[in-house]
Amino acid sequence: RDYVKRVYGLKTLYLLAENHGRTVGVLPIALVKGLKGGIQAVSSPYHMYGGVCADSHEAEAALLGDAEERLRPLGADRWELRQVAPLSVSYGHRSDKITVILDLPNDPDQLWGSLSAKVRNQIRKGEKSGLTATVGGERAMEDFFDVMAVNMRDLGSPIHSFAFFKGAEEFFPGETRIHRVFHEKRCIAAGVTMLWKGSIELPWASALRECSALCGNMFLYWNMIKDSIMRG
Repeated sequence: RDYVKRVYGLKTLYLLAENHGRTVGVLPIALVKGLKGGIQAVSSPYHMYGGVCADSHEAEAALLGDAEERLRPLGADRWELRQVAPLSVSYGHRSDKITVILDLPNDPDQLWGSLSAKVRNQIRKGEKSGLTATVGGERAMEDFFDVMAVNMRDLGSPIHSFAFFKGAEEFFPGETRIHRVFHEKRCIAAGVTMLWKGSIELPWASALRECSALCGNMFLYWNMIKDSIMRG
């Protein structure tokens, strides 16, 4: 809440369901102005996951019903709940997005053996090209932002402000890591990972297209995965 309020000044609404004094459910909502006008109510704006969290179908239904009543006078014309699992209540859902999950073994060598020959060759090409991978360090977020900004510009798409990415690092310092890949002291690929309850999420990653022959993107992903395995 503090993150999206400080970075983008979003209005937020947090609902709590209780049963005899015991918390049985929560629902976070932020009001976001759409690019074409109107107001959207989003449970986890600008991030991948986070919706209704409830102990029972009854608590979930109560939170959703209360949210609808509260959102009407606030002018929200649509809402988006970023659920990991389907809701028990029947709502329309989008089918144009998917979640990709990779189960990690305890040993990177075990995962290496399961990769296709093409992927392994691309990672090896990065190594032979003299690429190096680092985690954190001075100007890490600045380097990531520079790479991301170039790619988003080439795609003709707006990019979040630097304060948005920096805010993730500041508000979640123990969970956020910045990964960089260098070629001859130049950062050519970078990504940000976030730890949450035994899972590593990768909300943002980018590599310079002009350096694609070096396979910096594959080298980046492999080193992020290895780092995640070493962190347990």
